[in-house]
Amino acid sequence: MDAVYTDEYRKGYWDRRYPDSIDPELERAGKFKNPGEDDVTVHVPEFLTHMDDRLIAAELNRRYKVAPGTEKLPRMAMFKAQVWRRLLGESLSAFHRRLLDGPFEAIDLGFRYEKETNTVIGPSYQALWHFGNVRFDVEELDALLGLLARENARLGKGLGLEIGRRTATDATPIKTCRDDATGKWNGHYKRKMVKLALTQDVGTWLPLAWKVIGGTQNEGEHLVEMLTKTMERVGPGVMDETFFDGSFTSNENLATVCAILKLRARYKISEGWVGNVRFPRDGPEAGARSPEGEVERLYEERWKEGWYRQGASLGHKMECLVRAGEYDAVAMHFRNAYIAMHEEAPAEALDEYHTRNNIEGENGHLKVHYALESGLNVVGERAITRHLLWTMVAAHVVAMVRLQHGVKGNLLSTTHIL
Repeated sequence: MDAVYTDEYRKGYWDRRYPDSIDPELERAGKFKNPGEDDVTVHVPEFLTHMDDRLIAAELNRRYKVAPGTEKLPRMAMFKAQVWRRLLGESLSAFHRRLLDGPFEAIDLGFRYEKETNTVIGPSYQALWHFGNVRFDVEELDALLGLLARENARLGKGLGLEIGRRTATDATPIKTCRDDATGKWNGHYKRKMVKLALTQDVGTWLPLAWKVIGGTQNEGEHLVEMLTKTMERVGPGVMDETFFDGSFTSNENLATVCAILKLRARYKISEGWVGNVRFPRDGPEAGARSPEGEVERLYEERWKEGWYRQGASLGHKMECLVRAGEYDAVAMHFRNAYIAMHEEAPAEALDEYHTRNNIEGENGHLKVHYALESGLNVVGERAITRHLLWTMVAAHVVAMVRLQHGVKGNLLSTTHIL
């Protein structure tokens, strides 16, 4: 990078970098300030200097063959550069130019300053590309995101936030680039697209599980997998209530979520659903059985199975049947009760409807403020997935820095972060 420093600025900069040499007023100025609070505006490089990066550093070290500190381009600086780029929503070439033109920001990110040449050793375009696409490909990013989700859940718990207790799952459309064969035309959204399915914490809206799927693929197929991953990331005994819309309400999903995962499911009652479903559903009313009676019948038919226990509870019977691939009777047991509850308490149904609206609004926030869609300038399924995962990494890093400094509200907000 060009030598653009003045002696006065350079001396002041190094004074600020080493607290032993600064006065109390400057020391107070260097403490963490939450962007957006009291109209405080903070640049991303400065914001990231307040990050406890030990967890990320351990993961970075696994991706390098050389010892920390021996590489020409510090690995943490390269990581922070990727986060900054995603928060800006810039193309790689535009961001590389920004780094060349901003040596002071590059130093804040952690790139080295050479006093002998009066320059900052910054990354080339190729180095940035390699770090963001090869050193951290889809599998590496997914592993890092899992670590960040677990860490943020742990930090939240220390602050009294039950991250993961109430979750919501939805899919948001991501418009693909022109002529990219990865995007499939979706008649509902009227665009060529992929979908990003997210399970998020209700309240903080942190993404806890994710899946990039085709533009016309049924997102309901991935609900159980995503809720299971969420349960592993937030810890045992945390998850309680989960929300999703009509695209996730298959009998298999309802039975598995309620009987196996033991979650209270909140979902949209589709048009045409009826309450008090009986079995056989096409048989005479006089001989029809309740879902509980059908569960009993199906369970008793499997008396030779190793899991059969005489006198077992209804919950045990339903869990065994679901694991054996019998979903309908179990799903109707929970669905009948859910429809009856809505008929008795319509106000609660209205509250759940508002929660659904919040899910879509927060997905819109991620798309606008984290450039999930507008920052997408790559083609191919793997490249699109990398872009979306890197963007969610940036969102988790923003939340983690706030949680590390005791901030519990507006964790994903990028207001006043430049």
